[in-house]
Amino acid sequence: HLYNTPITVAPDVTQNTALELLYLNYTSITVAPDVTQNTALRLLNLQGTSITVAPDVTQNTALADLYLNDTSITAAPDITQNTALTDLYLNSAPITVAPDVTQNTALELLNLYNTPITVAPDVTQNTNLKYLYLHYSSITAAPDVTQNTALELLHLHSTVITVAPDITQNTALESLYLHDTSITAAPDVTQNTALELLYLYNTPITVAPDVTQNTALVALHLDNCELPSTE
Repeated sequence: HLYNTPITVAPDVTQNTALELLYLNYTSITVAPDVTQNTALRLLNLQGTSITVAPDVTQNTALADLYLNDTSITAAPDITQNTALTDLYLNSAPITVAPDVTQNTALELLNLYNTPITVAPDVTQNTNLKYLYLHYSSITAAPDVTQNTALELLHLHSTVITVAPDITQNTALESLYLHDTSITAAPDVTQNTALELLYLYNTPITVAPDVTQNTALVALHLDNCELPSTE
């Protein structure tokens, strides 16, 4: 663990072939370490560093957790070989294209919040996905989440999407954030009986969603929409 130390150069770990965990988060490094020899690596945390190029992780087939958030990387790494990956953090990095996650079938968390991506990632192969964060990105269309039946949380708020995603297959969904978007119709939530949080405020929807089946719902925000007045 070297996190939150003032080191400016990452250590040479090319000889540490048994290395499983590498924490360099919140250090002052500007170049990612070479981890191509660390085939046992399970976690790599470079959060909050000043790296501009993502590390090559194509040899790290055991990698489960990858933190590249709050860095200066402009392109996501190639993770097509990282089939054990469960958690990927790229939020608050200036990447313009979402990573290809179609090979990452074990993925449970994907965080692309506050990135300038304009197209949502293809998550149709990520059937284990539970948490998807795409808020404060530049996506114009919601991702297809019809195959993500394990999905529990979906953040799409503060984007320019105009159509809500089809969530009728996401029966495990507990939290849905669509506020501050341009959707004109609320999503069909009649199949989402586990839903607890539904945020639709600051949208131009004109008809409130049917929540008669959502008996677990604890918070429903419809303020500042274009619903008919009840006065």
